Amino acid sequence: MIVVAMRKPVLVMLLGGALIFLACPKNEPELNPPAGQETATPIQPPAELLSTVHMADPRGAVQLLAGFYAVEQGTWRWTKKAFSVALKPPPPLPDEAVTLELRFTVPKVSIQRLQALTLSAAVNGVSVGAETFDKPGDYNFTKPVPAEALDQEIAKVTFRLDRAIAAGEIETRELGLVATSVALQ
Repeated sequence: MIVVAMRKPVLVMLLGGALIFLACPKNEPELNPPAGQETATPIQPPAELLSTVHMADPRGAVQLLAGFYAVEQGTWRWTKKAFSVALKPPPPLPDEAVTLELRFTVPKVSIQRLQALTLSAAVNGVSVGAETFDKPGDYNFTKPVPAEALDQEIAKVTFRLDRAIAAGEIETRELGLVATSVALQ
């Protein structure tokens, strides 16, 4: 009898936890994540420098140089106003330009607070362009990369937003955009 009585509260707690998990929205970034650290992922150097870094892939975490927070919901990271990543340039192919691609989301809260964001990027100090986003949603920032920007073994890609949600305005972190991957292809 005692065993049966003890199982019921545990079962209720497990079911309640499952319902809370299922009720959480999956497509809108959380504003108050559990950790305020920039990267909580255990960092292990990749066997080889990657050309594409998915924000949740621990192999590429060491290539996130600055301005990224910890992985959230197992897939993405908030950025700061300025953020950078190291990428392996792809091998040069005749008649094919290399492109920089950042996949990200502009959350509704960012547009509500800032109206628009302008994102610019540079590869090894060479500007590759800018673009303005004035609606919430998922985006691909894709820009051709000049050959002179890829004359090194490592491409340092630096991104900058013209504005971000200031630390303390909504939560303790400065909030830029929600990044899912970055690549040179």
